[in-house]
Amino acid sequence: MPLDEQASDPAPEQVADAQAAYAAYGAETGNRNFRGEPMPEWGGLGDTIQRAWIAAAAAVRASAEREALRQCVSRTDRDGQPTAGRLYGAIGEHHREALCEWLNANGVDPGEVPVGAGFEIHDGQLTVEVVVQKDGCAVVADRGFDGVLRTTRVVPLQAPFPDLGYPTQSARTEQNPRRPQQPKE
Repeated sequence: MPLDEQASDPAPEQVADAQAAYAAYGAETGNRNFRGEPMPEWGGLGDTIQRAWIAAAAAVRASAEREALRQCVSRTDRDGQPTAGRLYGAIGEHHREALCEWLNANGVDPGEVPVGAGFEIHDGQLTVEVVVQKDGCAVVADRGFDGVLRTTRVVPLQAPFPDLGYPTQSARTEQNPRRPQQPKE
């Protein structure tokens, strides 16, 4: 980093992720570093090594978020716009906020949409899974992923699905082009 740039302080969750990764490394190696020497406590690492662990943990989190986003959109139209998917909770906070804004813009209370809820966009309508509520409380079911009763709600699509950085259909095709079939002889 150039001297004229000041390093910003990492967010508390970034530090917590790095500390968890450091502890997991220690648990796997018998609390020995790569030289076989005893590992210091987190506070004894020094700023440079702590920042390296924070960067490594942030890269792992970003990779997991990209995968969650990729799985969020399961089907797109010819223009690459999402038409179906699941609203997973493993995405980053800014993506979660964008999804909540999108749901609100379409007249759906995000607080009624459970993690992992399916959605579909078709013929100008949004169909999304919501929790069945009675007197402002979720109705508990005997079966189900999270123990609550779900139903679907259909509303007019007022706002397009947000651009979360998911690969469009054309990008997916470019990444995985179909091989032309060889003519049979």
